[in-house]
Amino acid sequence: MHAKTLVIAGASRLEKQVTGAVADHVRANVVAGNTTVIEFVEKKALFRNYHSLFDWDARNANKFFALFGQDFRKNVNETIGQDVNLADCIRSFLELGALRNVLVHGDLLAASLDKTADEVLSLYERADQFAALLPTLLSAGGSLSASPD
Repeated sequence: MHAKTLVIAGASRLEKQVTGAVADHVRANVVAGNTTVIEFVEKKALFRNYHSLFDWDARNANKFFALFGQDFRKNVNETIGQDVNLADCIRSFLELGALRNVLVHGDLLAASLDKTADEVLSLYERADQFAALLPTLLSAGGSLSASPD
């Protein structure tokens, strides 16, 4: 049960990081004083809609990246293509989210998990690197080469 708890806790933490990064990005790019767009994004796009941002079953982040426009999606996919570690972190992120969905939407007690607690922790640590890099990707239009060193 310990590994299952780690899956749920890790995925929950990543959800907070990703939705926070998106909300912060919107805040930083909205005309000062106009909070209506921020409120809309937080209430309609992010609150209780995180599950719909990614294609968990296909384990592909393109759906999420495309939400920021096709140029962003193209740039971030080029960045991922040049960074094997980033690609692995995204795969880990999607795997952890998919595992969380299986556990939460299935029978948590009866569901089997083929990962040890250490393997789940390792998966989380790699996934966390993607979540931590997301604000930079968003502010740089998906291209890490466009971000300041």
